Amino acid sequence: MSSPIQYPRINPVTISRIPLQNRTETEADLIKTFVPVAVDDVRGSLESNLETKERATELEAKIEKIGALIDEIVYELYGLTDEEIEIVEEAVGE
Repeated sequence: MSSPIQYPRINPVTISRIPLQNRTETEADLIKTFVPVAVDDVRGSLESNLETKERATELEAKIEKIGALIDEIVYELYGLTDEEIEIVEEAVGE
């Protein structure tokens, strides 16, 4: 699995360093009010997305383990030899 996308850290200090030239007091107040909220929303969404990806990776690993266990049980039920198991796995692309 590829490494997670890294996003730049943006926080109120970073935002406060952006010059607000030619802005009225009201516009500047609006920007100071809404930008940190938007940044927090984006951060929350990114964190949630990362948690979802991590959970999906965990579930995929569990599914693979269960699939391998089922294969072993079926091979045992049919009394397959190691050579026969190898033939079956090559045939199904495992």
